[in-house]
Amino acid sequence: MDKLTQRLLGIAAIIFAFAFLIRSFSPVQANHAPQTTYGTGKYMMQMEAVMGDGVMNWYYVVWDTETGRSKFYYGNKGEGILLASSHYTLPSSPL
Repeated sequence: MDKLTQRLLGIAAIIFAFAFLIRSFSPVQANHAPQTTYGTGKYMMQMEAVMGDGVMNWYYVVWDTETGRSKFYYGNKGEGILLASSHYTLPSSPL
């Protein structure tokens, strides 16, 4: 495989791992009706990938739609995914 394919597969694997992690923290639903984004205890995630100095860097913001609490993660292939310092998180009531 060429390097681009390897990087894309690596990014896809990380995204699926985070999706599984977030899903595992969601509360169990007794009914199997479709879940909405704004349901209780739901989490949202925004991911951005930026290429810099020949290295793909990933930035993730994960937040709870009910409480507004958030966490910021960053990383790359060499370092893995790390939790950023708490002063990089969003305030729970930004508006």
